[in-house]
Amino acid sequence: MHSTSAIHRHHGANNLERMTMARSASFAGGSHAPRRSANLPYPDTGGTDDRAWRGEVVPLVYLAFVLLLGGGGTYYPLVETAIEWAAIGVIGWSALRLRHAAIGLFGKALLALAALVLLLPLAQLIPLPWSMWSTLGGQEQAAAIYRILGWEGVSRPLSLSPDATRATLLAQLPALAALLAVLGLSWTARLVALRIVVAIALLGVLVAALQIAAGPDAAPLLYDTAHRGYGVGLFVNRNHQAVFLLVAMLVSTVPGVLVPDRRGVGGIGRLPFPALLAIVALLAMGVLASASRTALLLLPLALAGALLPFVRRVRRGRWLPATIGVAMVAAVALWFTPLVQGVLARFATVGEEDRYNYWDNSLFALRQSLPWGTGFGSFQTVYPVVEPLDQIQFLTVPHAHSDYLELAMEGGVPALALALAGLVLVGRGLVAALRADGADATTRRGVAIGATGGIVMLLAGSIVDFPLRMSALLTLFAALVALLAPPAIVPARRRSGIAWRIVVAVVLLGAAWQALAQGLSQQLMHGRQGAAAAQVAPWSGRAWAMVAAQHPLPAQAAAAEAAARRAFATRPMDAVAVRVAGLAAIARGDTATGQTLLRQAAQLGWRDAPTQLWLVREAINAGAFDFALERIDALLRQRQLAPILYAQMSRLFDLPEGRRAIARRLAERPGWRQGFLNTLARGAPDRVDALAAFYGDLARAGVPVRTDEVRLTLWRLAEAGDMVAAERLWRMAGGTGRIGNGGFDGPAGALPPAAPPFDWRAPPAAGVRVAIGEPDQPWNGQAVEIAADAGSAGTPLAQRTRLLSGTYRLGFVLRSDGPVPALDWIVACGDAPSVAATLAVPVADRGWQRYAGTIRLPGRCDDGELRVRLGETNRAVSAWIDDVTLAPTG
Repeated sequence: MHSTSAIHRHHGANNLERMTMARSASFAGGSHAPRRSANLPYPDTGGTDDRAWRGEVVPLVYLAFVLLLGGGGTYYPLVETAIEWAAIGVIGWSALRLRHAAIGLFGKALLALAALVLLLPLAQLIPLPWSMWSTLGGQEQAAAIYRILGWEGVSRPLSLSPDATRATLLAQLPALAALLAVLGLSWTARLVALRIVVAIALLGVLVAALQIAAGPDAAPLLYDTAHRGYGVGLFVNRNHQAVFLLVAMLVSTVPGVLVPDRRGVGGIGRLPFPALLAIVALLAMGVLASASRTALLLLPLALAGALLPFVRRVRRGRWLPATIGVAMVAAVALWFTPLVQGVLARFATVGEEDRYNYWDNSLFALRQSLPWGTGFGSFQTVYPVVEPLDQIQFLTVPHAHSDYLELAMEGGVPALALALAGLVLVGRGLVAALRADGADATTRRGVAIGATGGIVMLLAGSIVDFPLRMSALLTLFAALVALLAPPAIVPARRRSGIAWRIVVAVVLLGAAWQALAQGLSQQLMHGRQGAAAAQVAPWSGRAWAMVAAQHPLPAQAAAAEAAARRAFATRPMDAVAVRVAGLAAIARGDTATGQTLLRQAAQLGWRDAPTQLWLVREAINAGAFDFALERIDALLRQRQLAPILYAQMSRLFDLPEGRRAIARRLAERPGWRQGFLNTLARGAPDRVDALAAFYGDLARAGVPVRTDEVRLTLWRLAEAGDMVAAERLWRMAGGTGRIGNGGFDGPAGALPPAAPPFDWRAPPAAGVRVAIGEPDQPWNGQAVEIAADAGSAGTPLAQRTRLLSGTYRLGFVLRSDGPVPALDWIVACGDAPSVAATLAVPVADRGWQRYAGTIRLPGRCDDGELRVRLGETNRAVSAWIDDVTLAPTG
């Protein structure tokens, strides 16, 4: 170990003086006046030789690595493991490098806060006595399950998902590595770090541009995403890409990063000011490409913060007129682009945001879990318990979409206290930097302002999303916080003792093993390899629950129950484990315990399909049809087991009380309503009266069926030759008159060649095209267009209907681009067509014209068809028809 005199000899008297001043610095980090390096244009508070500079490469490479790959999240566990391993290496490297470094009081406060952040999830893993944990908020369900199992009196940790809490602890390592690494960087290296942030952000913009240009299906994606079609860049989530670009925008204009500061030092060569504006504009375009509403609201603030340092320069320089002109032209041009209009259109759906529901449910869970929380990583265990049926969707809710809400729910009051302490520290760090003096004061102020701006963007994005759950953005956040502290003074060639090295090695090797096991286990579970996942990470309750579910029942009831109990030991509120234990208990003859466990599983949410199916069967046997249909509704909302459930509901439909219960459920207009109505069509000819009663029940419930919902039923009845029943049900669905959809409402596009009764079809005719659309000068919204090539003829439009004997008045409006040949309206009754009326339309090119005529039917026509017949023409014809009516004259 080198002595103090050796350090003095190596660095000279100035270095020793700097170390002495750093030790006596104020809480905010103090300030000192270091000498300038002979080799570097910036004040250097650390070692200035080549060896010291080479040592600073490690944090810079690490930062680039995490920013490039850390946008995938937990859906890519092996990538997360690689990042955690890199973080462990940097933590070890920093622990040895900073062992004897002089760190200011502010830097020490940051390290103390980081230690508390890591200790909090560790504290949630400490086993507590039964008398304590069973009475804590949020633990009621877990305690009830343990009582059923006969485990009353056991000790267990506060966290409801200790395996997820361990994973959350490991996920903090990249941020800790960034904090330690940046603390040891000189001002020169810190500016390089900010350049890396900007460079990777520009790369993300380039990738986003390629993604939009290629389209959703061919977009080059680093990670598969639900946000295809948007510019997600290097992230899986477009909102996270946008927040990252906002941060990069603010740090790109920090003096010394891309352009020199007022002393003329720093920057990249002689980068002109317009080039800096172009970089900021590119980053802003990337924000627009993400279509993130939150980022769009923050964009003006980011632009103002980024350009504020240069307002005086622009105002005094020759660039002012050009800058204003370019900005105005660009703003006007961008406003009318599909990119900007698409973003603005998303604000029209703000009132329909699902995240309002996420927040409401999370607040409910938060109130139940105060003051200590439910454990970090437990959101996906707790949220299903409070998720209402009417909000169940195909996709699960992975986060609260508010980092603050999720932090409070999982960490309770202690987590909120640490967050508040962190905000206070950030404020103190900024104030200290603004008050700093000395040779490096200008650089320190600029970096602190840019870093604080980036921190504000990340914290603002966290209000309505979860950017800090991404390794890349959490690491960036920690790096920005560390930039507020003065650089640690790292003595050259002073090595740590062997004992310290051993301690660091043991701790980090343990962390590396945990990270590897966690990542491999998660990856194996993605592949449904539960047994292998449980072997790799035996502490994973989720892996053991998967093992339990993969044992067939009742053949392997004992093995399934044993695995479920292993899962309970870690995750007492795992719905899969509770269900497997219940079914296994029934299989071995303990019906009472099994049924109690299954009912308890039902209280853990709506998403475990076998639990819901068991409850459906039990409820139907007990005559509790409404309860059964709630469970069926939950599964169908998740798009699970639809054929089985529709068959079950079809059997209920044949019971009067079951039919009324189904009507009450359909009154909620669930997304599967149309699917079930189509299922009823299969047996429509044999259950016409039941269908009529059912439609009546729906009407009395205030949600009558619509004609478009019964198309398949009408088709089946017509195929069976029962047009009387078809008309009866059509009228109950809102049909009026003698033809349907005379205004040609509904989906635009080409008409099909076949259609159910009381709906239009386009019989095949050579050279004739028939489609519903909106003409450039509509009569009343949509109409049907008949476009025929020269020499074409045929029957382009028809509708199957039922007519009684008598006289009918036929009316319609027509607009054509020129003379139309004979246009006949024909009623064909069965297989013997008869011309009931011929309405010649000589010319209709002066706009819309109304036409009318009469149809006389001598006899009843139960299975008739109203047709349009187009005569042969010697020129191409385009005619629009709308407002078709057919009604008795008497």
